[in-house]
Amino acid sequence: MISPAGCSVLEVGFNELYCIQQKECIIQGITSLPDVSSLSTFSFILSDTTSSGRLITSTLNLMRRCIPLLPTSFDFIQLYKQIISTTTNDVDFIQILSYEKIMTLIVLGDYLDTDILIELYSKVLDGYSEVLRLMHASLNEHLFNHLHTKLITNKKIWKFICQVLSTHKMKVTLLRFILENTQHLDEDSINDLMPILFEMIINYKTEKEYIISEYSHYIICYIIKNYQKESKVYLEQYVYMVITMILSINGETQFKYYSGYDKSIEPMDIRSILYHHLDSLLNQPNFIMSVYINYDCDPHASNLSQFIVENLVKIQLAYPVVVPQIRKVLVNMLKYINPGTGSGKELDLKLKKEKDEKVALSFNRNIQSGLELYKKTYFPDQQELTPKQIAEFFRYTKGLDKQFIGDFFEKRKEIQIATLKEYLYEFIQDENILTGFVKFVQSLKLPKETNSINHIFEDYAKYFAEAHLELYSSDDVLFMISAMLLLNVELHHPVMKNKRTKKEFVQAMKEMIPKVNEDIFNKIYDYIDQNEFHIPNEEPSIDISRLKDDFIYRKSIMQEYISDTEYTSKSVDEVVNKIIKPLVQNLQAQFELASTTNALDQACQGFIEFASLAQTLNNTVMADFLANNLIKVSTICQNPDLNTFCYDIKPIRASLLLLELFDKFYSIFNKSIPLICEFMSSLKHLDLFPTIEESKPSELLKLFTPQQTQKQQSSWFSSWLGGESQTEESIQKTKNLFKTKSYSKHIITEITKKMNDNELKQFINGFYSIISNSEEGNNHSSVSSLILLHLIISFNWNRNYLIWNDIVENIIKQIDKKSDNPLVDYLPLLPLSLIEVHETTNSSVVEETIKLLCVLPEEFIKKNENLIIKNIIKITQTMIQEPKSMNDILNMFIIHTSQTTVLIKQLCTENICLIKDIINNPLFNSSHCNQMKIILCNIYKTIASSSFFKQYIEILTLFYSKLVMFLKLNNEHKQTIINNFQSISLFFFVACCHPMAEIRQNALTTLQSVTPEFFSATTGDVILYFFKSMSQFINSTCSKKRNEISLRCIEMVTKIFLGSHIIILEKNKESWTIVMQIIQKMKENNSINEEIKELIKNMIFVLVCEEKIIKGTEEWNITFKTVEGILNENDFISSNNERKDEEIKEEITSHNQTETKEIKNTN
Repeated sequence: MISPAGCSVLEVGFNELYCIQQKECIIQGITSLPDVSSLSTFSFILSDTTSSGRLITSTLNLMRRCIPLLPTSFDFIQLYKQIISTTTNDVDFIQILSYEKIMTLIVLGDYLDTDILIELYSKVLDGYSEVLRLMHASLNEHLFNHLHTKLITNKKIWKFICQVLSTHKMKVTLLRFILENTQHLDEDSINDLMPILFEMIINYKTEKEYIISEYSHYIICYIIKNYQKESKVYLEQYVYMVITMILSINGETQFKYYSGYDKSIEPMDIRSILYHHLDSLLNQPNFIMSVYINYDCDPHASNLSQFIVENLVKIQLAYPVVVPQIRKVLVNMLKYINPGTGSGKELDLKLKKEKDEKVALSFNRNIQSGLELYKKTYFPDQQELTPKQIAEFFRYTKGLDKQFIGDFFEKRKEIQIATLKEYLYEFIQDENILTGFVKFVQSLKLPKETNSINHIFEDYAKYFAEAHLELYSSDDVLFMISAMLLLNVELHHPVMKNKRTKKEFVQAMKEMIPKVNEDIFNKIYDYIDQNEFHIPNEEPSIDISRLKDDFIYRKSIMQEYISDTEYTSKSVDEVVNKIIKPLVQNLQAQFELASTTNALDQACQGFIEFASLAQTLNNTVMADFLANNLIKVSTICQNPDLNTFCYDIKPIRASLLLLELFDKFYSIFNKSIPLICEFMSSLKHLDLFPTIEESKPSELLKLFTPQQTQKQQSSWFSSWLGGESQTEESIQKTKNLFKTKSYSKHIITEITKKMNDNELKQFINGFYSIISNSEEGNNHSSVSSLILLHLIISFNWNRNYLIWNDIVENIIKQIDKKSDNPLVDYLPLLPLSLIEVHETTNSSVVEETIKLLCVLPEEFIKKNENLIIKNIIKITQTMIQEPKSMNDILNMFIIHTSQTTVLIKQLCTENICLIKDIINNPLFNSSHCNQMKIILCNIYKTIASSSFFKQYIEILTLFYSKLVMFLKLNNEHKQTIINNFQSISLFFFVACCHPMAEIRQNALTTLQSVTPEFFSATTGDVILYFFKSMSQFINSTCSKKRNEISLRCIEMVTKIFLGSHIIILEKNKESWTIVMQIIQKMKENNSINEEIKELIKNMIFVLVCEEKIIKGTEEWNITFKTVEGILNENDFISSNNERKDEEIKEEITSHNQTETKEIKNTN
């Protein structure tokens, strides 16, 4: 044992703590101890009331260093009791003594079990109040180091910390410790800690105490981020609470210091501080999708993603300072969405939730209508809902008014009684009557009528007793639940002053129900004393009075946390579309709030970044919102006010920005094409309409684009730039803010180069829809659209096939229905002007243009005759180059345009060679013959001059020969070819009677040369039909009794017949009868003169000489009966004999010559 003198030495040594280094003092103290048993001397010093304060504190200091050297068998509990009972009467040493006691107890804590340890911590924390505040930092360091080592192995310490924190002791110290050790939290610790943290956020709002709230924010955010499964209910509550607090704050609320009272930081608004913490959550990767599938798709959670997005908009409206931060959050939400890998389970949950919300809304208005909608939604085939289905509806459907559930059971009809039994089933399964009854009273609000309440409790007692016959009777249960309700009122109602103690309650219950275990009554009292009966909130709330109970309830009904990639692309689209609208509103707000050029530039940059993101995500909905908002900003209803420069340049800036975005990111503006087309058509209002400059201006542009000087005079923006009220400097400054009008032309034209065929077609159709829908008095944009359409098609003339058909068809429709569109008289100018200014075109364009020419009103034709003739010439040039389907085109044009004979004549007169080229083209085949025949027939109607008829005969000759050639091929169009040949022959018959000898000769030569081949390739019936047609023609022609006509007709007949008489008579001898009928008709008309007689004589003479007509045959008899009185039959008989004699003589002479030659050869 250490002697008193030794103790004095120790006291002196430890008094030197304040002037000698600590390490040396420890060495001095420990080396002065003979052995560990010397601690009894310390105990004597601590317990001796005569010991000085200095001696006691020095002893505790030395003892603290000796504790680690003690054996494990040492009685640490006795030492603990000795230390906590140590006191001093020396006032000067009270605070130092408290400090040493705490430091010693912290060291001793390493050697005590858990039960004593918790008590030790309580003593330590209680001692803090007696220690100088300057010493707290040293104490905290030792205490935190100790707690940190204990937390890893002893989770009860978390519960102790939460208990202390709930008493609001050492708030900052404990919160800082929690923040440093959050990685050691478990689910139970989180559940104990979170309600306290939420309470501190609400309660500590002043500048002095806000550091407490700050620590709470940081801890909550850390837990939510790192313990997602355990924190599902807390994220919902935190987001709701922070957003609600931000929106509820009005006016200036700045704190001087922030984040640890760092004086170097500028004062911050409390809303910015709150938003900072919200931002730290929202900027997590894939955060919004995780929220969507875990809350919006959970039938028992709130629509949190929708709540966040909607309220971010409200925040930026209420507090514009955070507009840039909000935009960043929204953009990051979109950027960080990961592609889903789920099967679509969340879609079914979302659909069910939406159905439940509709049903709940209906139920809260009217009980019966809500039940009817529930049946219709989930059980459409049933006549009525069963009691079990109604009970499940009450239990599991979120959002139902609890009062309405209670009111439903107010009536005692059969359905209500049966439903109540099913409803209570879940609450009576647990034999612990307290657990089930608490859940029951939390599930509904009891009816207002006392009798109804009694009936409900009686039924509850009855069914509970039936489920647990061995434990309770019905009366026992009824008495217990009545007692619980009464105790709840006694303990928690503010009016009740005399509250029963636990002992009184238990005693009373034992007297009434002696068979029930006393522990049950104790638990009932403890629970009700700590927890007032109430209906928990199904939604997050700012009310924190029963927050812990609300958390417990909501956790019990929420679904398990789902992995943040278990969703489909459909869910992604829904979430993205929710974010787009507020994001564009955010950009618009920044644009409208901009008051300087720099601010305006930043806002424009935001729009560009947004468009870039839309292109990255390939999201056309984002582009559509963007276009709508920029167009809204660009709208100008009146001339600008020169005194508000920045305001007035915004519409122009917005317009140019939209053009720039469309140029850079055109691929995402597919859905916005009609809107952008309408916007571009209105650019004239802002003097941004593209300058149209063409080396060869078309008729359309001449009509609708005034001179450049006129445009400058009529444009307010141009006049503003040059106005007298503006200085030269300000004018130049204004000009520099914008790009020239050539930029808009560059965009409108150059962008089409990047477009694929579908995009270009959609773009052009967008302009045309504006033109088509033009109304009287509002055609300014329509005219602009017409000009832009001309510009775009002209610039993309090589791709005109994409839209030409649609445009021409629409123009034709408007012409046919006599549309009241004010531009209907000018619409045909669009395609006609485009063909006019371009050197080349293609067959599809020509075909559609001819359709248009076929329906043009006469008034339009008269007014634009020169333009139409130019188009026709251009068409014919194209037809020569591409004759494949030009027959159909010519046919269409000529047949269907009876009112445009002048144009047809112009076409045929100046371009008759075109038809020749078409017939000679190798692509011309038998399928085209019928169309060509019709074309030639229609051209014949326009013939006016002999010179043109001569060319026409040449074309007919060529076509005639082609027909025979096709006929020889014996193809599938044979009958059509024969019909066409017969029809064209009529034109040759006419030509053979033409006044001009050259034309007659050409026609007759053609008939002589072509008909033999035709007769050879066809049948006798066809030949007969040919001669019948010729007979009809001659009979009608010779009826005019003109000798020269009759002569020409007989000449034609004789030459045609003699040219093919052998074939004709072989295939059909009746044809000769038709010839005789022609002569007979002329004989009756007295049209036969000497010339005609001679022609007939020669024809018959040839046939007689060749014995094609022999005396005694039917043909001989018909012939000479017809020519009786004109020719003498005997002349032909003698001539025939003489010819035979001559033939015999020639044959003998020829024989003799042959023999003589053979003899000579032999010799």
